[in-house]
Amino acid sequence: MRRGEGSRSTSWRPPNKPLQLTIPPQGLRVESRRRLGGGLAAERQIVSHMFVEKVFPQVVAARALLPERIAAEAASHAIPEQFVNVLLSIIPAEMKDCGCFLDRLTNLWRYEYGLPFTLGEDQLLWGTHMWQPVRHLFLVLLCVLAHIPEPKRGAYLLRLANFEKHEDTLAECLPAIRVPPGTMAEFEVKTGLGDRDVDWCITANGRAPVLVEVKKRHRDLLEALQRHEAGERDPQGGFPPPNHEVGLLFRSVENKFPATNPDSQLQGVWILTGLQQERTELVTAFDALDHAKVHFAVLGDWDRGISVLARRSSDRQVLLDLFREKETDRFEFVRNG
Repeated sequence: MRRGEGSRSTSWRPPNKPLQLTIPPQGLRVESRRRLGGGLAAERQIVSHMFVEKVFPQVVAARALLPERIAAEAASHAIPEQFVNVLLSIIPAEMKDCGCFLDRLTNLWRYEYGLPFTLGEDQLLWGTHMWQPVRHLFLVLLCVLAHIPEPKRGAYLLRLANFEKHEDTLAECLPAIRVPPGTMAEFEVKTGLGDRDVDWCITANGRAPVLVEVKKRHRDLLEALQRHEAGERDPQGGFPPPNHEVGLLFRSVENKFPATNPDSQLQGVWILTGLQQERTELVTAFDALDHAKVHFAVLGDWDRGISVLARRSSDRQVLLDLFREKETDRFEFVRNG
């Protein structure tokens, strides 16, 4: 397997963009658990304020409701008003009263939806997993209208409205929001292996179909944060490098696909992960997968640039063209490099 040319990171560093993940003050954390009996979802449903105004009030520059900001995002893309109304109509009812705020640190409009992670037994982790940029949801809603018909649309939007599944459900659209207009992208497609399905079948320019399963992995990020909170540091005093099993990134991927000739059907996985992966360990874990079942792996997030692992060098360019992307090294590091 050949890798693309270009520079590569030679030492571990935290994720490319700061996640702004922070443990809140002890008093707020304990008070919230006592008042709610451990059920933060209950508070989120009955209060009109945003959590961000309690834990990070200094970042809030302005406030709005979600439909207003989706409409503003659409206007910035010169989308006709009649289509904007259709877009607003598919926002799940549970999300229409969502609070939004202009983040002073990034100048991004964010909406609050989700719950803090639990770190260890008694700490809550507040961060941008709860405050996604409005632009992400806007792109996903466009993708839903373009590529997910009923009844799959209703089921997808139901998952999107689920606090615990919201971030994962957004991530399912990462491959499809990148494809060129007019590209055929079918959601939740049977692979031909029993009753198993994958997230996308994408076909473009008369090429063979590309099956893509999307995986969001954040456990390794939480483990790194737990080690950091416990006082572990790298030699420079920064975040400790990850020591997780990279193969877990690909867990359950092989079982999704039948053995297939990549000339007739290209198939693989798109992974969203909060941490950089050690390059050699990543390649080794990918090579350990059944070559006839998993032809490629993509590491990508909401920003431009993806990392591609492919059995054949020609397939790398096929994927870069399909997703209108360029390769980046920001998802990888070299241990002890």
